[in-house]
Formats: sequence, C-alpha cells, structure tokens
Amino acid sequence: MKYQFSCSGTLEEIIAVVAALQASGVIPATPETTVQVKPHETQEFVSDDFMYDALTRVRLSEHTSNMLKVLYDAEGYVRYSELCDALGLHLNQLKGVMSRFSARFHGTKGFDGKPYFRTARHAQTGELCYQLTDELRIAVRKILGEDSTH
Repeated sequence: MKYQFSCSGTLEEIIAVVAALQASGVIPATPETTVQVKPHETQEFVSDDFMYDALTRVRLSEHTSNMLKVLYDAEGYVRYSELCDALGLHLNQLKGVMSRFSARFHGTKGFDGKPYFRTARHAQTGELCYQLTDELRIAVRKILGEDSTH
C-alpha cells in the first residue's frame, strides 16, 4: 500500500511527522517506508547542458560512471548503503566517489550552487538516499549513449 501526503517544514520536522504517524498506526512502520522530499515547485536544478559539460570536462572514473548507471537505472531513490553494495565499495570509499563527483561540479566554470541530485532520508534509519534530477538524467543518457557507440 502506498501513502502519499504533503507537508512543509524542515527535513527533521517532516521525519518527526512520519514517525508520529507510524507510532499512531496510521502508517505502518516498515523498512520500506521512506520520506521522499520533493523539491519545491520553484526550485531549479543545474541545467542539463551544464551537467553534460561538468560530466565530460574530465574523464569519469569507473566508480563514478558505475554510480551514475545505478542511479540512472533505479526507479526511485537509492539508499547510500544500496549504492555501496551495487558498486562493491565500503562506506568511506563511496564518500570519496561522492566528494569527487561534487568537486566536478564545483570546479566547472559557471556552477551556481543549484543541486544536481534529489536527496531524501530513509524514515527509520535516516540514511541518505539519492535520485537523479531530470536534468542529470538527460546528461547521463547522453553519456551512456556515447559510451555504447565506442
């Protein structure tokens, strides 16, 4: 069964609301229950052209390329631990991959600080979850298309 509701507040406040609903029995407390934070309608992400430039200005490492493929193939948010498992990395190794990925954007001329991932927290564990934005999905699709022709 899928429950969907809308509320506003900080991530911590939203998680507290979900926890209260679970405690009252309104929402079953299961490992699959997650809080998915959708960006506000006016929030903008980095453009797909900028994303493509950031992803192609320096060759992608094997781990970064594989991380993008996992996120691209996912139907929703992917938990941090699931990324570790899918990539065969330890937690600290994935942190390094994510740090280098972030540096790729921050080091690209014209980066304005807009987000390039959607993020959410797992309701029970607080674990960070990632999802490609539509703009990043377009850029990754271009790159995957180029990779398949070589």
